[in-house]
Amino acid sequence: MNAPWGNAELYPAALPFEGMEAVLDALVGGEVARGLTLTAPRVVALDASASVPLVVGFVAPPRELAPRRVLERAVLVAVDKDGGAARAAAFAVEPPAGHAGEWDDGDDGEPSPAVPARGAVAVRLEAPAGLELGRARGRWVLTVLSGDHVSNPCDLDVVPKGSALSDGDAPTSSPSPPAPVWPPPNPLGGAPHYHRTDDSPPIPDLPGIVLVGPEIVSMLRGTPTSVVHGSFRVAIDPRAPRDASLRTHRLNLVVTGSDDARPAVVALQLPSFGAPSAVGEPTVTGHFMLDLVSLFGLSQGGETLHVRAFTGRLVSEALVLHVVT
Repeated sequence: MNAPWGNAELYPAALPFEGMEAVLDALVGGEVARGLTLTAPRVVALDASASVPLVVGFVAPPRELAPRRVLERAVLVAVDKDGGAARAAAFAVEPPAGHAGEWDDGDDGEPSPAVPARGAVAVRLEAPAGLELGRARGRWVLTVLSGDHVSNPCDLDVVPKGSALSDGDAPTSSPSPPAPVWPPPNPLGGAPHYHRTDDSPPIPDLPGIVLVGPEIVSMLRGTPTSVVHGSFRVAIDPRAPRDASLRTHRLNLVVTGSDDARPAVVALQLPSFGAPSAVGEPTVTGHFMLDLVSLFGLSQGGETLHVRAFTGRLVSEALVLHVVT
């Protein structure tokens, strides 16, 4: 996203807002019509602060939903650019202090301040302490989730004071050998499975991840399952040999619930087969079939779950599941 939603300049320089009024003015008057926004520092110095300051905002027609509830249930996901692992934690959010809106015209053509057409709320937050983002050198991609909403991504480099790290400072060592596929494929042919099936979604034309699955997960009888099918296209490390017939790729599934917003994360190591694309940025593709019940141990009924897949800066659309007991 364009500024102001994205990365601010070096921390500890202030984020690009003097106060909450400026944040709200930018939200209501900005390009985002509806949804979450995230602003984060581009670089955090290890010995300057172990915390990571953020500004999270939400814009929506208040007729549709309560924006405050969206921020109160927000979750921060951090994906390691180099290792691929993801961390996720819920914010400890007090009710947002600021809100603003533009107003609809009433039926008689006069302004009707009771019916805002575009409302906004915003909060200043610290990245959840449990993620420990500011305590170790690294390169991260940050994204905020809440229900079926997802923010713009932000890059964060954590470096010693006086140094800098950017995408141009990629490691020069040779890439590691492929990690083992995880979870291992089912030898009987059920989930997990890593070949195309009739239920597999099409491979995306551009780098991305697609998830499809049932809307309802029943725990009422038998052995419950929730089989999800997915496909992906991802860029490969340019240092990797192009003639490799098998590669594996770290992908993270993140699940949040309507009753309990605390996220659950499962790390996957998915295979791709064949040579990378020969035109433009080298990419590879793959398919997968997984059982969410066995991966996450789903058991509580009466809850709506949102499942997303993350790798690098890529985030899938949310797969929405209703658990019934």
